[in-house]
Amino acid sequence: MIDFSAEVGDLQRALASVQACVPTRTTMPILSCVLLRASAGKVGVFASAIDMEAEDEVGADVGIDGVAAIHGGVLQGIISKLPKASTVTFSPDPDREQGFMRVSCGRT
Repeated sequence: MIDFSAEVGDLQRALASVQACVPTRTTMPILSCVLLRASAGKVGVFASAIDMEAEDEVGADVGIDGVAAIHGGVLQGIISKLPKASTVTFSPDPDREQGFMRVSCGRT
């Protein structure tokens, strides 16, 4: 599980740069995910469609180093609705079992 905060605009840019590698239909569901790797003040954003890969990184305030795979379409949909000049926080959801993440931004 990971815990980090990053600027929404930076994360939108990184997701847009790897989105071409996230297939909309696939027989391997993991390929629909974007991999977020948080460590040492940055978050790496990775996507793969087997025949091509893309990666980018953004500066972040990392609380817990780690890796998470999140459905690319869902993540893009959430991030695109947030104000660019704000900060979004990804953290483990304390109300649920392991494997769930809480995404928060301001009052949302």
